[in-house]
Amino acid sequence: MTTSEKILEYINNGWDATTRYNPKDIPNGEKTLYGVPYPYVVPAVGAFEELYYWDTYFANKGLELSDKWDMVKNNTDNILFMIERFGCMKNSNREFHAGVAQPPFSSIMVRDVFEHYGDKTWIFGAYNTLKKEYNFWMSKRITPIGLNQYGGFPTDSTIEAKADAFCKRISGRPEGLTDQEIVDQYMICCESGWDCNPRWDGFYGKKFVQVELNSLLYAFEKNMEYFSEVLELQEENEWHEKAKNRKALMDKFMLNADGFYTDYNFIDDYHSKIMSSSCLFPLYTGLAQKEQAEKLMENLYRIDAPFGITATENNEYVGKYTMQWCYPVGWACQQHIAIKALDNYGYKDKAKEVAQKYISLTEKVFEETGQLWEKYNVVEGSNQVLSHGRTTAMPPMIGWTAATYLTSKKYLETGKIT
Repeated sequence: MTTSEKILEYINNGWDATTRYNPKDIPNGEKTLYGVPYPYVVPAVGAFEELYYWDTYFANKGLELSDKWDMVKNNTDNILFMIERFGCMKNSNREFHAGVAQPPFSSIMVRDVFEHYGDKTWIFGAYNTLKKEYNFWMSKRITPIGLNQYGGFPTDSTIEAKADAFCKRISGRPEGLTDQEIVDQYMICCESGWDCNPRWDGFYGKKFVQVELNSLLYAFEKNMEYFSEVLELQEENEWHEKAKNRKALMDKFMLNADGFYTDYNFIDDYHSKIMSSSCLFPLYTGLAQKEQAEKLMENLYRIDAPFGITATENNEYVGKYTMQWCYPVGWACQQHIAIKALDNYGYKDKAKEVAQKYISLTEKVFEETGQLWEKYNVVEGSNQVLSHGRTTAMPPMIGWTAATYLTSKKYLETGKIT
């Protein structure tokens, strides 16, 4: 059996092993698990035993290629259920994750399901639920410049305890920051899914609007325009204008001196000094113009490593703090985003190169360890990355790692990626 065949068997078995079902709340103090109506997949066995948000979007891509559309729809319906219950999708359906949301992939998930099943009754209900999540981002996460940023909700934990938890996670205490400023950064990192990272001048995420968040909200608005047109609701012009306005604001504030979109400090008026893979999202969602894509390509070498795309370029925080969304680490979701982003703008040879790098890396490490992993050192080509303040070892992974392996192989075979 080839390595590829072994991995495919591992993935097929893994989907069943990571399926969970709990239709009712399971109370257990802060570990309460919120019930959702349908079975769902979790990222790994023995760790991350919850329905996560953006993890699930990427897992769905693998489930689609495994012809498990019933589970794709179940996952999506569960997230819609959580939005109805809480007004947004939380980080997960676990109570101690209720302090933050996560990147809003729901409209893309809904569109995938609708385009497969074509159920207009279902899409009408989903459309109205999506409005609630959109209103959350536009009321709770809006800035004075009209663009959105990540944040967090009040929690029962003390400020001091939360600050200590962040410092433990990054193996150090940032100088000159109050406990409240540290907690603000922690919450923003968690809501972004990039927990933790140095993108925002190290520790000042509260001052920034984030490029991937606003790109995803642009996609949200364009998808809602599409849904309204399909349903003949006469609301498509309103959504079209929202997307048009967002792009205009991103052009005004988020295009850096190099000509591509990146995070912007709207308090002190400057762009992030550290390039990250989040800069690929305007290409992923189709927001960027051709010349903006070209400028990004001129700078892609900064995050392009021998075994994949790094979370960030090499920077002053590497070695000083243990940030897992930072050079030299690359995550599966970032490779998927890169492949589709590059393909969208005609950079197919580069997209194939990224796909081949990821396949080679996962097969190499699978031969060494017999597992897929949640992240890799894409500079050295290993799973030897720090635990980043966690009290447990890095877990083997199904979730987005398996999905990205499948989507990468499919792309090399067919030249198509969803």
